[in-house]
Formats: sequence, C-alpha cells, structure tokens
Amino acid sequence: MAPKPLPRGALVFSLAVGLGGLVAAGACSLDTRGTMLTSSTESNGASSPGGQGGTGNTGAGGSGTGGTTSQGGTGGTGGQGGFGGSVPGWVAGDPGADGTYTLPSWLTFTSPSPNKTVETSASTLRKGLGVNAARARNVGGGWGLCVESARTNNATHSESWTGGGWVVGDMTVYAGQPDPAGGTSATHFFSPASVNGHYSNYLVDPQGSAASVASAWLKGIVGSAPYATFRYIEGLPITATTWTRLVQRAPAVVGIAAAVETRAFGQAAVITGDTMTGVYGLQVEPNALYPSTFIPTTTAPVTRAAERLYINDPAALFPNGYFSVEVEVAPRYAEAELAAGAEHDLLYFAADSRLYVRRNAVGTSTAICLSVHADEICVGPLTWAAETALTVAADHIPAGRMLTVTGADQGLVTQTAAALTPLVLGATVEVLGNGLPGAQECADLRRLNYAPVP
Repeated sequence: MAPKPLPRGALVFSLAVGLGGLVAAGACSLDTRGTMLTSSTESNGASSPGGQGGTGNTGAGGSGTGGTTSQGGTGGTGGQGGFGGSVPGWVAGDPGADGTYTLPSWLTFTSPSPNKTVETSASTLRKGLGVNAARARNVGGGWGLCVESARTNNATHSESWTGGGWVVGDMTVYAGQPDPAGGTSATHFFSPASVNGHYSNYLVDPQGSAASVASAWLKGIVGSAPYATFRYIEGLPITATTWTRLVQRAPAVVGIAAAVETRAFGQAAVITGDTMTGVYGLQVEPNALYPSTFIPTTTAPVTRAAERLYINDPAALFPNGYFSVEVEVAPRYAEAELAAGAEHDLLYFAADSRLYVRRNAVGTSTAICLSVHADEICVGPLTWAAETALTVAADHIPAGRMLTVTGADQGLVTQTAAALTPLVLGATVEVLGNGLPGAQECADLRRLNYAPVP
C-alpha cells in the first residue's frame, strides 16, 4: 500500500524550535508535511518527498527544496531542517478486506467482546467483527483505528424495533428490509395520511433511571420531508433519504419512550400525509453523553467491553527515557461532551507522566496537558466538534518540553517548559487509555509518530 501524503500546511514540530537548538547538535525534527507510514508498515519509517520545508538533518538553511530520499535537502522554506525522510510510526490507511488493521509489531490491541460493529461511512456500517478485531472506522473524515470505552446498549431487539419489549404501534410494519450494514434487519413503518398522525412500535424507559444518549439510523422511504420524527426526550425530524444516525441526550428521568412519530411531539408538528420511514439500530447508552459504535442486541441489553491499545516495547521507541511524539486522534466527543472532571489519556507512560485531555471539575472548560514527573504544561481552554481530528505533538527531551495542539477551534497553540530528568519506562505505554481495563473514552487513532531523541 502506497504511503499517503499529509495535507499542506500541517503542523511542523521541530525539536529545536525554542528549545536550545538541538538540530545543530544533530537531532531530528518531525515534519508532518512529508509522507507517513501505511497501516501495515513497521516502525522503520518511509521515504519522504520533502514538502515545503527542507528535509536535511543539519538545518543549514539555503534554497534547497528537500530531496525525495532519506538524505533530504539542506534548507528550503525558512531554512529549517526536516526529519531526513524517515518518520517512524503508524498511520491509519485503507483497511483490509475484513474491515480491520494489521498493526505493527510494537503496537498491541485487545478487544474482548465479540459481534462488534463499526461505521464505514456516514450511512453504512460493518457487522460481525470479533474478539480483538482492530476495527477501521470512517464517518467521512478519514480512516482511523476505533478504540472505545465500555458501553451498554439497553435497547432490546435493537436492529429491527420489533419483538419482546417493544409495544406495537399503529403504523403498518414491514420487517426484513435492507439495513445500513448490508443485511435485511431494518424495518419500514408506514404512516397513512391522517390529521392526527401515527406512531411506530415503541420501547418504554430503555434508559432506566440514568442519564442517557439515544441514537438510531433512520431514513425517509415514501412521501416528503419530514417523513417522521425520532422520538426520545425530544422529536428530531427525519429528513434524509439515505441512512442517517440521529442522536439525542436525555437527563435522568423516567417515562421516556423511543419511537418514530408522525403525531405532534415536542417542537415537531403533526405530519398529515402518507409517509414511510426506515429504522435500524436503536441504541440507548446509559450514563453517556455521546454515542459509541452500534451494539446489536436481542432479548437483553448487551455490554461491549473496553478496548486497550498499547506500545509493548517502550524501550525500543524511547531508549533513553525521553520522547518526541505526535498523535493524530479524532475524539468521538465534542469537548463539551466530556463529563465534569473526566480525563482521556492519549499517551500514558505512568500516573505522573502522560499526555491527556482533561475536562475541569465543574464541566466548563477542556484542556490538553502534558505531565512529566507530575510537572504539567497545558493548552486550553480548547473547543472542537465531535469527530474533529486533533494533532497533538509532545516533547520531553534534554533541551526542554513542548506541547503543541492543532485542529481545535483555537488553531495552533503551544506551551513550553524547562527540561526534566528522563522517565523510567515501564512495560507498556498506553495509547488512548491508561491500562486495564482499557480506554476511558471513545476515539479513533489516525496516526502515531515518534522521533529519535539523542
């Protein structure tokens, strides 16, 4: 598989910038405008085409434009040395035919639950992914390795909206219809013309007494938009003719019913004409603020166990206890969808040394922080939308520390701090989590790169 170039204008993160000129001593810098590794490539890197900056290790300046081999040019725009053509790490490319990734030998992924699903576009998903399957996910912004926290779907018979637990509505039911996973588990509900509207099969109080997030794939089949409303705590209009996942959050209240309505509900007016609506994959996740991948159920709620991703040989990647890393991650959540006081580790070396997302204790702001020996630098407050790709570059090197974030609404933001002693490495470095049982939140890993530190 050919390596994929990053877009122009991506973050350039140099070990020498503001940190005492390590380039002059022969250090490398990480130039993300070059070419990254493919998902199946081991950690020895790939040849870089140079990009806008120079790619020489000496950073000698001049007018060269960077070569296509590993020795690179000697200068270029700004006269700053680049990475020398080799960027060790992993980047998510196109998955295999089974919808999964084969990871490099230094990365280990565990996922204990069977029968998982994953989105392959904004309107399609793949079912039947088994234990330890490294699921490739894409909802339109690019492929990534899906790493999720433990979640439960409380909605029974969630694919078809029919069966035990569901109360029969007064719409006409057409079961066994094509679904967004390529099967025939969807259901169509027909609502004949009426001055008062109709309602589908419905499920009462699937969330129990907990706060929850509800989601479902829905689309219009017959009639004109809005075809119906997705009822939970409010009524969301169903307007698309392709499968679209609609999401709503509810506080901890009882008496909520999940259904499709053409009756007036909340702010939604009655729909009086003939309509038919396709439904699939109701998911009601208690104690959650944003949805995870769909969890199929039959007669009882199902819990998908937390997944774990980790570097299994830290000494090989960070041999002297220093690191220069860059992580591109697409959190499933917007920054405001983290619970008050929540933390999501991006890289976890130890309890006092980690790179992580932090929501403050009162739930009013979010920052990204680098902690080394419990000495912390942070950038924030930051804001971003769900599924936004964030690039987080972190340096703990003999010349000092640097943390840079791009992709949030605030643009490029950087903090620096004085040097600290090297880390004493453990047996693993956790990625998008902090160890057992696994991830604290849900996110897609797009890229993980590391630069040698002399």
